[in-house]
Amino acid sequence: MKGRSLWQDAWRRLKRNHLAFTCIWIVCFYALLALFTKFGWIASNWGKEVGVSYAPPSLENWKLFFGTDIFGRSVVLKTVYGAYVSMTVGLLSSCIAIPIGVVLGASAGCLGGTVDSLVVWAFTAFSNLI
Repeated sequence: MKGRSLWQDAWRRLKRNHLAFTCIWIVCFYALLALFTKFGWIASNWGKEVGVSYAPPSLENWKLFFGTDIFGRSVVLKTVYGAYVSMTVGLLSSCIAIPIGVVLGASAGCLGGTVDSLVVWAFTAFSNLI
């Protein structure tokens, strides 16, 4: 019997869990929206007036699919730009948190004793504040 790699096993398990697989595709869709917004292919002019104030949702123009706000700006474009901002914040916060966690965890694991207790205490204190 041929063994599976960890990646193959993880992919097989993910495909079996339909809810997780759907969530992965939603996150990938938001990531693509964020990339398209970053390069200016969509929502580059999200602050531009596209209609009258508080226009109802309309199928005539995709920019008016959710209607407009008080200033006549497209709610769809603002939502897409919000996806870009949230993905950027999430990526940057992960890029900051991962090195800090690796350094603290490695030092606590290698040095042990007082350093381990200090790292655990600091993590517990800061996690209770948030």
